[in-house]
Amino acid sequence: MHRTNLFLYSDIADTVRFASEIEFETEFDGFENSSEIDVAVEMAFVDWVLWEELVLRGGVILVPLGRINVNHDGPVRELTERPLVSTYVIPTTLSEAGVGGHGAFRIGGELDLAWEAYAVNGFNILSADGELSAPITRRELILREGRTSLGGDVNDGVASTGRIGLEWSEHLAAGGSWHVGTYDERGDNLLSIFAGDFAAAWGPFALEGEIAVADFQRDLFARAMGVPDVFWGYSIQGSVSGMPKVLRRAVPYLFDRDGRSFTIALRFDWVDLDGDRGEVIEPGINFRPTPDTVFKFSWRFTPNSFGLRGVPGTEHFDDEGFVFSLSTYF
Repeated sequence: MHRTNLFLYSDIADTVRFASEIEFETEFDGFENSSEIDVAVEMAFVDWVLWEELVLRGGVILVPLGRINVNHDGPVRELTERPLVSTYVIPTTLSEAGVGGHGAFRIGGELDLAWEAYAVNGFNILSADGELSAPITRRELILREGRTSLGGDVNDGVASTGRIGLEWSEHLAAGGSWHVGTYDERGDNLLSIFAGDFAAAWGPFALEGEIAVADFQRDLFARAMGVPDVFWGYSIQGSVSGMPKVLRRAVPYLFDRDGRSFTIALRFDWVDLDGDRGEVIEPGINFRPTPDTVFKFSWRFTPNSFGLRGVPGTEHFDDEGFVFSLSTYF
């Protein structure tokens, strides 16, 4: 049981609303055969709706960096694990205290433009005394471990984040996003993360992908402490959904019902984390007894993994094998 999330929502007034997500996540240590439960506020914000095109927002915000970070719930994903690029380059789930706005425009026909922009605290990767957010031997975790506390900023700088997206009907969506700000306690070095994403659907077929690059500005001090240069990666996933007629006819009680479907999916992930490469090929199949409940089965192949294969203690990423999970809204 990896996580349980509780969503809370309230319309405080006609133009004011509150939304929150509380996450209970189990961290399991396979070597120690132990686990602990972390409780975190994943989002908690107040919206003040001025117009549909301009909504002011403040609080704990799911950073709109890429598509998956703000749309990562298990029931809407076809495969269990998140893509590598959305784990190590975009450290999903990335939440930050911030303030800004969002809105949407109809710009013609069935074409909509949506935007979000916020001022946030930024990352905390390098302290003034040279301590990194992750050990130098585990640099792939430097962005994940560098996510800031909700309690305050690490320096005097303010980071900027946002996303601009286009949606055409229900068939095609694409967007570009950014997160730019200083990442060290001294406030001398800039971290710039840029991402692009798309999703297309037509009938039973769907295709989606994400690409991101994280560029670390490094002065002499940051270089000496082992701050990496560039992280980047991408993922692409195709899927087809439906219910075979043979199953509808053979077992109508189980399969000939509205909302029940099978999905076959295939995803390719690739990242280059300052020269340390990871790669995953993952075919899978899932079954939805309802649109909001899904049983997922997949097999992960890892042609490339972080570290050195065959050298004990150096291989940081090696989760090849069978994966099963169950996700639902309730």
